[in-house]
Amino acid sequence: MLRKKLEKLFEGLYILKGSIFESFNEKGLDGLLDKPRGGAPRVFTDEQRKEIIKIALSHPRDLNLPFTNRSLSKLRDYLTNGR
Repeated sequence: MLRKKLEKLFEGLYILKGSIFESFNEKGLDGLLDKPRGGAPRVFTDEQRKEIIKIALSHPRDLNLPFTNRSLSKLRDYLTNGR
């Protein structure tokens, strides 16, 4: 019943109508894990990603910055121009 509701909701999307359900039925929860894909290599290491997230979640005043609002451009400037 749930599958029929999902299929109706996402009508036309092969990914829900076929591959995900088939993979889940064959492999259980492991079938929902991402498979390795091609593409460009990662730009940042896991440690760098953690640090970027930590900085992005910090309040600007905690980083000794002279403003109280956050923005992507300010985050980019902070990360690229040194701390």
